[in-house]
Amino acid sequence: MKKYTKYILILINVFCVICIVILLNIIYKNNISKNNIQIRYENIINDNNEYLVNITYKNPKTNLYCSIDNKNWLNIDECKFYLKKGTHTFYIKNKYKTIKYDYNLKEKYEGTITSNIDMLDEYYLALNGTKKINIKLDYPSNYDTTYKWIIEDNSIIKIEDDTIYGLKVGSTKITIKLNDGNKKTYNIIVTNLIVPPEINANKKTLI
Repeated sequence: MKKYTKYILILINVFCVICIVILLNIIYKNNISKNNIQIRYENIINDNNEYLVNITYKNPKTNLYCSIDNKNWLNIDECKFYLKKGTHTFYIKNKYKTIKYDYNLKEKYEGTITSNIDMLDEYYLALNGTKKINIKLDYPSNYDTTYKWIIEDNSIIKIEDDTIYGLKVGSTKITIKLNDGNKKTYNIIVTNLIVPPEINANKKTLI
């Protein structure tokens, strides 16, 4: 009887070891860590000043999900969100665990913007007058420096080919904006106290 008891104890010990190994293997395979979270986004913003942020996991695992509100979950392969700059909280989970990861989404300007009216707090433009803004973009040669103008009040001025046209008396802001979110804003005041210069082509010349 003692002999059988000894064998039974050995079998129990072997079974326990097997169970522990299986359990550790499950824990190892399903463990998720903040260190493996990867966040990437191109240095391009949309009209809402949002970046397209892609969240991935360094060591792919099956049945892994992500969320930005801990409610609406997406498969890890579909984790893309439009987000503005600032601190955001991401959630990654599997069947066994949920982790929270805070990330500071930063603007990453590729260069600088300067112009011929940078030194002025306000630029005064004559009613029906024009002003050419000479823009200089100090950016890498391979970067798309396409930019656009944003006018706060289109009834006061218009902009064509970087030239401002004074349409009516008033003040407004104009902003030049690049794909990477870099921008510069100018205060424009259209006034009738300034008379735009005129060239008289019919004036007689002195001989």
